[in-house]
Amino acid sequence: MPMTPPDAAAPPPTALGRAQGAMFLTTFGAGWMTLWSMQAFGPHIASLAPIWLGALAVLAFCVIQYRKARGRDGAEQQSAARQRIKRNFRIINVMQWVAILVVINILNRSGLSAWIAPAIMLIVGLHFFPIARIFHHAPYYVTGVALVLLALVYPLTFARGPAEPLGCLGAGVILMLSAAWNLRQALPGKAAASIRAA
Repeated sequence: MPMTPPDAAAPPPTALGRAQGAMFLTTFGAGWMTLWSMQAFGPHIASLAPIWLGALAVLAFCVIQYRKARGRDGAEQQSAARQRIKRNFRIINVMQWVAILVVINILNRSGLSAWIAPAIMLIVGLHFFPIARIFHHAPYYVTGVALVLLALVYPLTFARGPAEPLGCLGAGVILMLSAAWNLRQALPGKAAASIRAA
């Protein structure tokens, strides 16, 4: 299914959408941090528990903001413009996951499995550029640039190359910071200011 061209008169961002974005970003950010912890310290609950508990606390706050916003923004989410945005978002995500699966398969078959993590970071970073465009959310460009630069630089910077655990930590931190920014904009006062500025 081809993507629908973004509408120049697309609806402004909503607190509901920002809260949903924060939930996704927190989940994947915690996933990258879990990979870092497993690589750096092994499967020890003492190092994993703070990551999971922190992520659960942020997710709980996201859910609270989501429920508050649903009453205000729920009806508007069913508009034709919002449905186009959701359709484009699904298409971008399908393309991202297909690319990830293909790259993982190629790298594994080539004996380059150590490069899987930076390759995924690169793909995820690139996918934020169209996401930023369809959601009219400039901070996603920053997230995308940060992930792309991390994927390109850290394998060439550390002695362990692409196997360096700090790469996964960096990806987790970038996604968590992006989640925090989304969550900040999901707060009632911030959301209203964002809509007025859109």
